[in-house]
Amino acid sequence: MKKSGLVILMILAALVLAWGTRAEAQTFLGEFCWQITGTENESGPIPPETALARMGVTYLGGSYYLLQGIANSPDGPVILNGTGIFYGSQVLMSLSLSQDHTPFDHWRDSSIIQMTLNASSLSGTWWDVGNSFNLTTRTFLPMYGAGTATFITCP
Repeated sequence: MKKSGLVILMILAALVLAWGTRAEAQTFLGEFCWQITGTENESGPIPPETALARMGVTYLGGSYYLLQGIANSPDGPVILNGTGIFYGSQVLMSLSLSQDHTPFDHWRDSSIIQMTLNASSLSGTWWDVGNSFNLTTRTFLPMYGAGTATFITCP
């Protein structure tokens, strides 16, 4: 039994080493920016609200990308991170969002965002679903948002 365990361990080690040599290197592609315009919330259509989203994009290999960034907001920065994939003529992005409104008020937000962009223009639509938590009243408030994302040159 000891001999077969050693053989299996050696085979697994060889597979791990062989797999590691075929890994593709990650490449930071730079910062990319979108003008994010909100046009609806959980109550329905709203007057357009805009924000700038600035994301660092890292190519992982194949059709896969890592996204990390920040969006401006009047009541504190919004942290974004997630993934993107080229899917036919579209770029699909799935992002998580968190925002600590301190020192402006007593809310904490988190959401999941999906963006569907045209692969040639990198502009398209987005929607998100999330929760806000009020630290004072200790209550949750569900959130929904949707709108457009327009690819722009970073200011």
